[in-house]
Amino acid sequence: MPSKRSRKGCASCKRLKIKCNEDRPRCEYCLHTNRECIYPDEETAVSIISESSRQARRLRDVSLFAHRAQKGLENPDSYFTFDQLVATFTLASPTSHLGISRYELRLVNFFDSFCVPLFSFGVNKDVHNVWKNMVPSLFLRSSLVRNSVYSFAALNLFPLFGLTSVQEAIPYQLAATRSSNSISDLIDTSLSFYENQQNFCDTTNAYFNSAIQKTNILIELELKTSSLEQLPPSPELAAEMTISSILLFSYVCLHPFKVVPLLAWNTDEPDIISITKGIRSTLQICTPIIAQTNYKGLTTLQDDKLVIPPLETCVYPIIASLRDQLTELTQGYDVFDSKILRALEVLKETVRLLHECVCKCIHWNYPVPLFRWLILLLSDFRDLLYERNFYALRILFIFACYSIVTRFEVDDKSNVWIDYIYWYKNYNTKLFGQNQWRYTLDEAFFWLSDSRICVFPHPDFTKMGLLDPEVMFMQAESSSTKNL
Repeated sequence: MPSKRSRKGCASCKRLKIKCNEDRPRCEYCLHTNRECIYPDEETAVSIISESSRQARRLRDVSLFAHRAQKGLENPDSYFTFDQLVATFTLASPTSHLGISRYELRLVNFFDSFCVPLFSFGVNKDVHNVWKNMVPSLFLRSSLVRNSVYSFAALNLFPLFGLTSVQEAIPYQLAATRSSNSISDLIDTSLSFYENQQNFCDTTNAYFNSAIQKTNILIELELKTSSLEQLPPSPELAAEMTISSILLFSYVCLHPFKVVPLLAWNTDEPDIISITKGIRSTLQICTPIIAQTNYKGLTTLQDDKLVIPPLETCVYPIIASLRDQLTELTQGYDVFDSKILRALEVLKETVRLLHECVCKCIHWNYPVPLFRWLILLLSDFRDLLYERNFYALRILFIFACYSIVTRFEVDDKSNVWIDYIYWYKNYNTKLFGQNQWRYTLDEAFFWLSDSRICVFPHPDFTKMGLLDPEVMFMQAESSSTKNL
């Protein structure tokens, strides 16, 4: 009878299918070949010890991140990045920490790789540094920041439903990232978590609603405990509210389903104009506070070389037309009362503010300073909009056209800017007759925006000042006439 082969041989002998003499601590073969000799019972013990060590390392890593997060505002060397956070939670079972699901972790990964560059367009290092290295510490501590990040990341995934390639869906955003490497992989993995568009949209809106509710709770708490002006919020709370304000502003402006309109005539209905008024108030309080911290890059754009010329000397065709035609409007009044004088002052200040934002956009070669105009608007100008002051509505129309040609959108066929410029076109028809416009600039800029003949892909924002819709419109009409 052949002898039965022992099942207690060492791992090396089993792997080579040779007989093991089972000597301990090392068998004859392992001793002769100077190999590590591990028996099945020892291998199990080593496995258990290794797994325990891995779990201990995971818990230690998460504890380290939590500790560093608490020091995020105080110690400039304590920050960490989103990709470090993702790597740690990927190893440490994210569902057991902070309630972050694997889908949300992928949203964070997408936000870090794809959305963060949208705030700086690769040209403003201070802005990039804050979003890349400082915001993650608040992300861990703040459910408001987390929900704001989730909603903004998910929103930027919207165009990919039903499209065949990332490049087809979002050329503008990819230009800001300077690279499309691995973006497709990130998106494919993220979208695999939701089988249909409705589920994805519902989840995105849920993140947004949670962020809004948390914002309201924080504001109510601050008002109950102190007067914001007399006892301002802590630096951490100021940074938290600033980050969420920026993300929520972007969300309502970019959403292709237009969760709120740009301008609503029913005072009980929320719109972007009223929402940005609240954001402006928040930033007025928070900006001076975070200016003294490492989060100052969120709102402060400093450059000693930037010189903004007076509005009176501006030669940019669009701004110059707004200025000159406002002057003509002023000269058309025979009698001025205090209300008219104030309205004209507000309109001129609003044009000056738009000129300043365009200059900053050109100087820094990215469009974010232009988009901020909507937040910086005076309350009196917002009132003129609701009163249907024609020139106020016109200035907002010009900004909407700017937003279209600079691609402040997620979907180029469905956004608040398109809705508004069509409303303004119809309003001109109502006031001045079928297909009639009060100003030729408006007709030309509408044509330019609606036809998408001219858009500004990165890095061409330095040419914003040269944009002349009237000249382009006349050239197009002349060319069309010759072809008849």
